[in-house]
Amino acid sequence: MYRTVAALLFSSCSMMAFAGTQSCAEQLAAISSKLAAARSAGNSYQISGLELARDKVKTYCNDGDQRIRASEEIADKQRKIDEIQEDILEAQRDYNHAVNNGNEQKMAKYQRKLAEKRFKLEEAKSELQIAKDNLAELSK
Repeated sequence: MYRTVAALLFSSCSMMAFAGTQSCAEQLAAISSKLAAARSAGNSYQISGLELARDKVKTYCNDGDQRIRASEEIADKQRKIDEIQEDILEAQRDYNHAVNNGNEQKMAKYQRKLAEKRFKLEEAKSELQIAKDNLAELSK
């Protein structure tokens, strides 16, 4: 029973690792590399999970779907950026209100919030660029 559960758990983890926006060929290459390492280590559970992952990629993966997934990821990243920009505007309004009232504690609080949100915005922009690069790579 334990072996079955472990094999199923590993195979689902393997599929999640390859469900990103890699091309099908890249996924198969990565799985094959890990499969060779598992075989050389004699890890039968990992071998069975990777073989299952490889079979699922061969059966279900196609580059058209991967491009769609990459496009959806770009849209998600852009929505995240839009939300963060709204948060920044709100924090800026709160900061301006604190400045108008002369409340130094709130000014400092909102300055910290603005800095944090601007940092998150830069992270989100980096993630968006990576997603765009992934789509460009898939479209080659």
